[in-house]
Amino acid sequence: MHRGMVKPEDRKQAAKAAAASARRGADDGTDGATSEAGEGADQQASVNPESLVRKLTSHKTKALQVLMSDNTHVALAALAHTLVQQLVIGYAGGMHRTVSALNLRANDCDSALKGVADDIEASRAWGELASRLDNWRERLLGDAGRLLPWLTGQPQGTLLELLALCSALSVSAMSGREADTTGDALAAAVGLDMADWWTPTAGSYLAQVPKARIVEAVTEAVSSEKAALLVKLKKGEAVAAAEVLLQGRRWLPSPLRARGNHLGYARGRSIGISPLNPLKHKTRFHEMAHVVFGHTAVADMHDDETLTRQIEEVEAEGVAYLLCALLDLPGQAESRFYIQGWLQGTALPEKSAKRIFGAADRIMKAGQPPRY
Repeated sequence: MHRGMVKPEDRKQAAKAAAASARRGADDGTDGATSEAGEGADQQASVNPESLVRKLTSHKTKALQVLMSDNTHVALAALAHTLVQQLVIGYAGGMHRTVSALNLRANDCDSALKGVADDIEASRAWGELASRLDNWRERLLGDAGRLLPWLTGQPQGTLLELLALCSALSVSAMSGREADTTGDALAAAVGLDMADWWTPTAGSYLAQVPKARIVEAVTEAVSSEKAALLVKLKKGEAVAAAEVLLQGRRWLPSPLRARGNHLGYARGRSIGISPLNPLKHKTRFHEMAHVVFGHTAVADMHDDETLTRQIEEVEAEGVAYLLCALLDLPGQAESRFYIQGWLQGTALPEKSAKRIFGAADRIMKAGQPPRY
């Protein structure tokens, strides 16, 4: 007998066995080798049938889930460990992913977004998110094997911040159907107003729609008189003129407007606030101000609809800002941003300022018990 010799007819079988071992290693995250060397390890690995091992480790899995559910910090670290490798680090810099016990799969949609929106990388939102990703990649370790211990050593606030980023990166509301409501609930929950993130320009919208739609947009956002001037212009001239007219008007096409989950509305003498609104008090004051000012006497008003009356929005939000400040409620920074967006650098008329103070005083007094 000559040890180490393999018959030619057995070589193919040996190659198949090696390939099968490699495939098993790829499936379970190992390299196909056993964790211990020697014959004892091989014999130990085959003591129990595969079906029994799966059954036993199923029980182990469930017990692990119970203990992990009791340990929020470890659960967050483990979740972050999986999501960070899939969404933040990826394979950048040649860093390989380590095996995780969590059965999670997450993907970003950047490639898909770039495939349908050639201007997405120039957007404000893309730039802000890219900056945050760069900051995190600088903080995270370049060694995947040390990532989980590093995460478990972080305060919970850091893990929550990182998980929020990972969760955000996995969101996709892209759809070819305008009636698709995917993402609407999330948008309402975070108070998304696309007028803060998108503006109608020739490249973003106007050059890609019929001239009749351009005229409609100017009619909604500016006035019917200004829109009438576009009718006689050629398409290119109408696009250029409309881009100037719509600047600072916060007009949005229907796919970008909030649908179904209004943050708030004023209708006649009634108001309504969405339960998903993160700043209910601020919006309540805003809608009440619309009613007090008489803005709803002519037509219903919704915060998620295009508004043509700049001063009316500034007045209503001015009241909301004053009341939030007087009552020390959250939302003051959001109010300032909202007002600045509508004013677009113009001065608030003195008459409007007086009306704002008057309406705020009326609402404050209405909420106080009567004096006898």
